[in-house]
Amino acid sequence: MCSMKKIIILCQLLFITALLFGYFVVGSAKAQDLYSYFDDFSTDKAMVDSYSHSTFVDTLPPIHLAGHLMYSFYPPGNRTLGFYEGFMIGGEAYLKYKFPLNGGTISITEGLLEFDVYPAENYPIMELILYVSYAGSSESFSDSILVPGHYLYVLSPADSCDGVFVDFVGGDLLLDNLWFSLHFVNPIERSTWSLIKTLFH
Repeated sequence: MCSMKKIIILCQLLFITALLFGYFVVGSAKAQDLYSYFDDFSTDKAMVDSYSHSTFVDTLPPIHLAGHLMYSFYPPGNRTLGFYEGFMIGGEAYLKYKFPLNGGTISITEGLLEFDVYPAENYPIMELILYVSYAGSSESFSDSILVPGHYLYVLSPADSCDGVFVDFVGGDLLLDNLWFSLHFVNPIERSTWSLIKTLFH
């Protein structure tokens, strides 16, 4: 009877080892799981995909205190998203995202953020403030962009996090070709832990 019990316990340990092996070794490819997002602003999806934003308008009002967002066909041939600053203090336009858009329980390992920025038509001076922070972490950084061009940021959160907040704030500028990607791993499913607890109950 004692030998049979040892055999049962041994089988349980082998089964659990196989489960963990499947998640951590065979499933190590999950560390290569990729989430990506791209918007060239040829559609209006920024209104839906951003969790918070300034008012979108088709035509700038002659006097506007708060910041506004407006699609533009400048530079010629491109449809870009314009940020137009209001006249009041703190009246910058803003567009805020949280990636991944669909949320989920993941652990982000690294990411890339890229975009193009230009001065708005007839606006020689531009300023874009980029804010990046990580959900579940106190880590964050910001950057002030005054020169037009293509910008790339490597995101490497020091702490485990399950989302990245990306905020664009500024005025008199055009944003284009927003691209965001990240690598992540999936934690062990609760059902697996429940099964392990049941075996040892």
